[in-house]
Amino acid sequence: MKNTTYQLKKLTCPSSVSKIEDMLRETKGIDSGEVIFDSSKARVYFDEKVITSKEIEEKIIALGFGVWGEV
Repeated sequence: MKNTTYQLKKLTCPSSVSKIEDMLRETKGIDSGEVIFDSSKARVYFDEKVITSKEIEEKIIALGFGVWGEV
């Protein structure tokens, strides 16, 4: 398992948290994930053999949220 934290572009609505977390829960290879609204960060634990960090980032972007990168 790998642990990665993504710095998201400023989240403006608390419902953004549930949208991202729902996607993380439903994605194969992701063990767990949480989004911290106040700091606009997403912490994700995932299996690198199943999904890459870049693929997770692309999934967040596909939901309409910007990602500055990994921190």
